[in-house]
Amino acid sequence: MESLSNSKTTAADTNHHVYHLCKQGARSVRSTLEYLERHHCVLRRYAIRKATLSKCENRRTMKTTVMTLAICLLSLVSISFAQQDTTWNRWNWLVGEWGGEGSGAPGQGTGWFSFLPNLNGKIMLGKSHSEYPATKDKPETFHDDLIVVYLDNANQPDKAIYFDNEGHTINYTITYSDQAIVFTSDKAQNAPVFRLTYILLDKETVDTKFEKSQDGKKFLTYIEGRCRRKN
Repeated sequence: MESLSNSKTTAADTNHHVYHLCKQGARSVRSTLEYLERHHCVLRRYAIRKATLSKCENRRTMKTTVMTLAICLLSLVSISFAQQDTTWNRWNWLVGEWGGEGSGAPGQGTGWFSFLPNLNGKIMLGKSHSEYPATKDKPETFHDDLIVVYLDNANQPDKAIYFDNEGHTINYTITYSDQAIVFTSDKAQNAPVFRLTYILLDKETVDTKFEKSQDGKKFLTYIEGRCRRKN
C-alpha cells in the first residue's frame, strides 16, 4: 500500500514516472494503468480522511461555542434573579395587608394599610386608609394616602414619595434596622420634618408612628397605633 507521503506527488511527477516506465519497457501498458489506479486510490483516501477530520473539528468547535454561550446565559440569569431576590429583602416582614386595632370609639380611629410590590418589582406601593369618628369639636373624617418606594441611583430602595387626599406631597428618605423601617422627610423651607416609622413587634403585629419636628431633631408623636397582619 502506498504511504500518505506518496499522495503529495504532483501530476507532473506521475506523468514523468509513467513515461519513464513505458520507455524502458519495465511495465506493460496494463501494469502502468494499474499503477495509476492505485496511486489515484491513495490520493482519494487521503482527501476523504482530511475532509472527515475537518468535519469532526468543526463539530467540536460548534459544540464548544454552544456550551460557552449556554453557560454565559445561565450566569446572567442567575445574577438577575439574585439581584431581584435581594433588592427588597429588608421589606419581607412588612409586605402584605395590615388592619388597625382601633375600636372606632371617639378619639380612636380605625383603618388599614398595605405594602405590595408593583411594576414587576421595580417599586413598592403603599396604601393607607383611616377613619376618625365625629367628636364634639370635629366631624367624622377620612384619610387616604399613597406612598411609592423606589430605587435610588445605587439601586437601593431608599427613596419614597407620598401623596394624600388632603393635597400633601412629601419626599422621604428611608433608613432600615433589623426590626424597623423609618421614613424621614427631606428638609423643605418653612415646612416641618415628618417621620413615619414601622416597628415589628412580632410576626403578626407592627407598631406605626407618625411624628413631626420643626427642627428635624425633636419629634412629637402625632399619631400612633398597632396593626395586625390580615394575610
